[in-house]
Amino acid sequence: MVGGPVFGPQPRIKQALLVAAVVMIIAALCGLLLGCAAPRIEYRPVPAALIPPKPVLPTITADELACLRDATYLKLAGRDRMLRQYADELRALVEAR
Repeated sequence: MVGGPVFGPQPRIKQALLVAAVVMIIAALCGLLLGCAAPRIEYRPVPAALIPPKPVLPTITADELACLRDATYLKLAGRDRMLRQYADELRALVEAR
């Protein structure tokens, strides 16, 4: 009696091992893909003690600016306005609201 009950369950064992191997491979791939996910970004306000105080800027009188050409004065005023706007935007980012 060749191929009797001793050899009967062997294909089922091979099939079960194949299914187990496929499941393990899929689980390993899922684990690797989850490891590649981007980390969660959490924004927290900066403590008030770490935010430097706003500096007191010196005032410049019109007499001190009289020696400047109009084009130079406009460039200086625009530069000052952009620096103040930039500083205000940075302060808004670090202050808690």
